[in-house]
Amino acid sequence: MIFIAFFSLIIAGAILRGITDAILYSRKGADAFPWNEHIVLTIDTIVICVGFAAGTLLEFNWVFLGFLAAAFWPSFSFFHNGVYNVTKNAIFKTGMSFFEAWTDTSKTSTAKHKFDFKSRLYLLLFGLLILTIGHIVL
Repeated sequence: MIFIAFFSLIIAGAILRGITDAILYSRKGADAFPWNEHIVLTIDTIVICVGFAAGTLLEFNWVFLGFLAAAFWPSFSFFHNGVYNVTKNAIFKTGMSFFEAWTDTSKTSTAKHKFDFKSRLYLLLFGLLILTIGHIVL
């Protein structure tokens, strides 16, 4: 159970990172939303630090950390890119529905590897398979 809790915590970090990246890369910064963007930036940092610190202190075990990293790596893009696209949609008011924005592929990405929705979904399923195996093994 603790394995799934830590996975959920670092996925929350991926979601928060998607929001912060959308704010920063929109080039609107403080004008992106009426609320202070530092709230999300601070929570993002806290979640990631607490997640990895707690994982290291409570369950320091190379197999645990290996399965956690192996499950997180392919799952990251699904959550990060989905939230990034939804947040940019909200900032620029493009009129896309939540689902359209979530499944969209960013046209302004500077990433070397760009994943469309189908690729992100397959990677998520692969990550969940690793998560399930890790949960069974641990």
